[in-house]
Amino acid sequence: MGWSRYGTSSPFSLWMRLVSGWKDQRFGIYLAKQKLPLGQELSDSDPNGGVLTLGGVNTKLFTGDINYVPLSKRASPNVTVREWGIDVDGVEIGSNQFPGGTYALIDTGAPVSYVHQDVYKAVYANVSGLKHYLSRSGYAYDLFPCASMAGLPPLVLTLGGVQYSIPSEDLAIYVGNQQQGGEAVKYCRNSLEATPQEYLSQWADSNAAYGVLTLFALLRFDWILGVHFLRHVYSVWQYSPPAIGFAKLSPEAASATTSATGSGVAGGGSATTAPSSTATKAPSGASSKAAGLSVMAIGVVLAVLA
Repeated sequence: MGWSRYGTSSPFSLWMRLVSGWKDQRFGIYLAKQKLPLGQELSDSDPNGGVLTLGGVNTKLFTGDINYVPLSKRASPNVTVREWGIDVDGVEIGSNQFPGGTYALIDTGAPVSYVHQDVYKAVYANVSGLKHYLSRSGYAYDLFPCASMAGLPPLVLTLGGVQYSIPSEDLAIYVGNQQQGGEAVKYCRNSLEATPQEYLSQWADSNAAYGVLTLFALLRFDWILGVHFLRHVYSVWQYSPPAIGFAKLSPEAASATTSATGSGVAGGGSATTAPSSTATKAPSGASSKAAGLSVMAIGVVLAVLA
């Protein structure tokens, strides 16, 4: 559902092929929140991961007004793609406040999000038991007991003048158990990462680091905001004028993945239940899965922009 390349002979993306036939040139996305408590096994999780509405929005999935944020004008003259990127007005984490001016790519397929290093440090500064690791492929990441995230302040983003909160439990990803004193302790890794420009020195594999850094430099965005943000809003993706809208989730949204129908859709669109990837039980060895998440994140970014 990304924008097509312009100024080239590349074919239109799927949604740009369809949008000319839509009376309402928008699509809406609802991503289901994880229904299991943080650290619980995922093998029995709901296979339905969200609702995609083409040619309109599903009014049953949100309440109130849609806050439209125009796509950022920070485009490089050397780039021949338009991204789903917006400007972040400001960031708060507890008593810590950070200025705006950040250019963020909004990516429905990114399992991790990239933020500035000072924001990353503020989020995880008070996480007890946090340890830094380096994977065999040369990727740096953090592991900590999942319970350490309880009670920590949320990450609050200001977009288009409206604040959106990501609770602390969504700033961690369960990766497996570690035996400590005969007891299995559930461990998580960070769902936020510092942008490659700032943590490049942590990468042992210079080729992998160069590839990630090149992606950020080419497209000139500062952050990537993925599923850990989008689970908390109903998002609307608009063709003209180009913008991304955010709305408050409705009480009905929690059951939407198992009861979605075409009713309640504005603009003549159709609601489609979109199954997520099959969840599998996490292995006790957490490092391999933790390292693979960021590789997958970069892959989906490339797919979104194609």
